[in-house]
Amino acid sequence: MCARLRRISVAAAVVAVVTLGMARASTDEDLNRVANGGFETGFLSLSLPVVNHFPLVVNGWGSRGATPGIVADSERAFEGEHMLRLASRPRDTAHLLQDLAVTTASYRLELAFLAESGVQEVRLLAEWDRQEPRDGKSALSLLLTPDGVEITTAAGRWDLVQPLEAGQWHRLEIVADARTSTHTVSLDGRAAMSLPGISEVPPSTLVLGESGIGSASSYLYDGIRLTQLAEAELAALRLDVMTAFAGPEFASLSGHLEVAAATMARGAPVLALSELNAARRLLASARRDRQAENTGLEASNQILRDLDALIELLQR
Repeated sequence: MCARLRRISVAAAVVAVVTLGMARASTDEDLNRVANGGFETGFLSLSLPVVNHFPLVVNGWGSRGATPGIVADSERAFEGEHMLRLASRPRDTAHLLQDLAVTTASYRLELAFLAESGVQEVRLLAEWDRQEPRDGKSALSLLLTPDGVEITTAAGRWDLVQPLEAGQWHRLEIVADARTSTHTVSLDGRAAMSLPGISEVPPSTLVLGESGIGSASSYLYDGIRLTQLAEAELAALRLDVMTAFAGPEFASLSGHLEVAAATMARGAPVLALSELNAARRLLASARRDRQAENTGLEASNQILRDLDALIELLQR
């Protein structure tokens, strides 16, 4: 990342402080709403009895049914030192779940999985009565099979047909964007399909596993992340501002963007909008100055376009 950043003249101590705050806010794990998504703590937080009613499970994972295992093997893990093995016997329940602090239906879900046998499901529940997860209303459902991934949104069901070789890791990424009302699906870094059907309700619970109605299964999981799309786009915008501006311009813009990031993190997008609109006015003024001087105009134009797109996302 540092290779992308030009040297910035430190006009005042506040600039350095804001810069440090921006660098911290840009990391994936700072934005990740899934706690212990890489299973690097080496344990799961809570073992649940096989009863119908699920308690809230926050800041960690709760398991029900077949006992999942944390595997410590840096040579085999997709990333880091640990991974999760979730296995079930025929007609056996195996659930792993976590409730998420998500306030928007626009998000990016990423996970790595390795199919050892059978079929398992990954679901983002938008609404449910804390009884059986399969009876809840899904914002997104992914059925992982040896032949590919079956994806269900609010608009229907689609098959991403690509044989998934047993023993090989695959990386799945799905971006739900309210501006286009679509899910963009990527597998192993390649865009695969665009699907309609954005949920009107933000996802509240992430569930992995087997509902007990199928055959035996075993999957490894690693690197699970869910970021709110607006927060991810704002983090990228803040880094671009750090690259393109210096001195008083940088301090003024980054101050508004930092406050916007803090209010977003606390679930107050309306307050973030006022800060982003203030940043837009400053950016438009800086763009006019650069146009007159014929310097740095391309970078300013791109940042302005990205800021407009972010404002549109929050408005939706």
